Amino acid sequence: MIRIVLLSGVNGAGKSTARHIFEEKGYRVIENIPNEILPAFLELAKSNPEHYGRTLIMDELRHFIHASEILKAEKSIEVYCILLGCAEKTLFKRFALTRHAHPLQAKGMTLEDGIKVDAVTLELAKPYADAFIDTTDLEANTLQDILLAGFEKKAEKTIVFFNSFGYKFGVPLDAELVLDCRNLPNPYWEPKLKNLTGLDKPVQDFFQGKPEVDEFMAKTQEYLDFSLKQAVSRGRKYIHVAFGCTGGEHRSVYMAEHFYKLYKDQYPCVISHRDLPKKGK
Repeated sequence: MIRIVLLSGVNGAGKSTARHIFEEKGYRVIENIPNEILPAFLELAKSNPEHYGRTLIMDELRHFIHASEILKAEKSIEVYCILLGCAEKTLFKRFALTRHAHPLQAKGMTLEDGIKVDAVTLELAKPYADAFIDTTDLEANTLQDILLAGFEKKAEKTIVFFNSFGYKFGVPLDAELVLDCRNLPNPYWEPKLKNLTGLDKPVQDFFQGKPEVDEFMAKTQEYLDFSLKQAVSRGRKYIHVAFGCTGGEHRSVYMAEHFYKLYKDQYPCVISHRDLPKKGK
């Protein structure tokens, strides 16, 4: 089966990083191919699968919707459409750090205007994507894990990204299922556990055998069993399940780890703990 990945997103969201991930796995990369040429390219790919059997097409965000419609109309080719997004404040920092200009600045716009135009265009494009990935707090290795779970393992089921976060740092922008752990017992108030995390055994032992914790896990498993099966039946290729607590250190981390281990043999799964690097801040 020929596999084509269409990649786009807001400027500064990490498309170059994603490109390198695919290149390292042997994908042929084509940038900004005009949509009018895509039908001819599809015919070329079908006649030359040894050269175009694994191709990454990087397109401008404004062309993404049309490109995705053209590619997905060819049913004999496996097509996967990915959009990358990022929070505005983080984009400003990234442009300042790299000193790169936003493409729309060459057309007379300010950086702020360019970022806002991208944000509007991204919202219009989201319904056409198989996966929307927010890279605001995503490390490069986690992005790699998400992408490779879908492509290198040739997953036929939904890719499940389990993530923990702290509400005081904000809910992840791309989270589709958000589970609130703040009503569970909090190890933070135990002096010996305060400076540990949900990855540490003493914290894990703290949760063992507590009725409210067991009930939360049982009901959450029932909910996820249903939701993930529905996602697969509807052809969803990616879903972000986020567990939140106040600081993103104890309860949410413990739960994300628990459910990652529970489902990793049923689905291609990836796990990340967004706010553990912020611990102590």
